[in-house]
Amino acid sequence: MKESVADLLRAVAVVLSQEVLPGLPMRSWEASRVRSALMILQHCEDRVLMEKSVLSAAHGLLSGFLSGICDPQRLPQFGPQVRELLAEVAAASQAAARCEPEELETSIEAGKALLCRLIRAAGRDRLQGTDDSDFRARLHELLREMDGIETRLFSKASALLPM
Repeated sequence: MKESVADLLRAVAVVLSQEVLPGLPMRSWEASRVRSALMILQHCEDRVLMEKSVLSAAHGLLSGFLSGICDPQRLPQFGPQVRELLAEVAAASQAAARCEPEELETSIEAGKALLCRLIRAAGRDRLQGTDDSDFRARLHELLREMDGIETRLFSKASALLPM
């Protein structure tokens, strides 16, 4: 039977943790390097196992947010800085809807870059007194949800940090 990439990574981690690490002084640089390697191996294993689902969830969340703010009924509520970006948001939303699975990461990065510009624009609008607190609240919620999705890739590896 052919071993999966995750199985191979796990096997290397087992050898390091059960055969190499116990033979090293706990507080040595060598032990620290092995623990760091174990964290990287755990992250790689998680990434192999979860990356597609994490990318798909993040892409769905981000593209849903972008398409939701293109609602013509919301236009008067946005400040002028945010309104300037809405044509770009609409184009990005349409591109995200046509995104192929192998393009998810690129689409997410483009969406995040646009999201950063929207956040800056919303901040400028707020300074000019044309604040949309509902939009800002939706932005904050999106960022919390995106963080929660992406954290799944790091949670097991971070548990390996020495106390």
